[in-house]
Amino acid sequence: MGQLIRSALLVVACSLLPAAASACLVCIDLPDESLADRVMEAQAVALLRPSPDDPFRYVPVAFLKGGPDLPPVPFLVSRTAAAALAADPTAVTVGVFAVGSWSLHDQGTAALGDALRAALAADLSTPEARLAFFGPLAVHPDPAVQQMALIELAGLSYPVLRQARSRPSRREVAGRAFDPLWSQWAPVMIMLLGTSDDPEDVRFVRAAVDRLAAAGHTTDLAAWSTALIEVDGLAGLDALQRRFIDLPDLSASTIRALAVAMADHATRRDPVGDAALAALVELGETRPEAAGYLARALMDREDWSQAKRLAQLQDAGSIADPA
Repeated sequence: MGQLIRSALLVVACSLLPAAASACLVCIDLPDESLADRVMEAQAVALLRPSPDDPFRYVPVAFLKGGPDLPPVPFLVSRTAAAALAADPTAVTVGVFAVGSWSLHDQGTAALGDALRAALAADLSTPEARLAFFGPLAVHPDPAVQQMALIELAGLSYPVLRQARSRPSRREVAGRAFDPLWSQWAPVMIMLLGTSDDPEDVRFVRAAVDRLAAAGHTTDLAAWSTALIEVDGLAGLDALQRRFIDLPDLSASTIRALAVAMADHATRRDPVGDAALAALVELGETRPEAAGYLARALMDREDWSQAKRLAQLQDAGSIADPA
């Protein structure tokens, strides 16, 4: 193996292990850890409410983990939190004790505490186990439970995520996709919708991509493109080619969004995955914005066929992406 190939493999391996296969590329803006992760790593976890003696001081009303022999919770209850907790006598704030101090986390209904209890008792040792546990919670009516679940699902590789059996409704996705408070969670919700075989959901995904193409917008384009390939397979790849890639003067953000969608599907070991990889290779040949995603997809597939070409592009200064 020549020096160029060895250099390319070293760059790819050092920068991508183990992150490349750890999460779908569309969801990289979400936090690395969910509330469930923090709870499982903590020394103690308590459900907090305002003290009966001082409504602006938190006190534990139940411990999910650890015991009561801990320092008092030092945080004041904000007026907003106090009003929300007063409105629902079952509502709680989650307090986590770790590294010698308390921290406050999500606030939710009693269902949040129930979900965390179940998570602490569950076997979450494999990606498939996490999908089985958190998948149904992705449509939970408590926003805190739902957001926790969505972060966990976003941490799965796309081949695992696409096996999900619970997904948000079209109405909910349409609302969340344009809600600034849900902008971080919208991509994974869109991709979950893409796993539906409901004809109306399929039409909804196609229409969303058409609207983005017509308007020239790239908001959540990576997620919608991933969903389109999921629902339409090879035809979805062809549609993206016609609507975006064949157009002149594509923006760098559009190229990156399309490359992300292709890279997520390129991990599949089927004709759609092979076609997505081929399209990504072609895109990476002409657009340096796609090269990093191509490298990640090749790494996931243990495919070194493009190593020499990527090294040549890198040596020529055509690739800015460190991956």
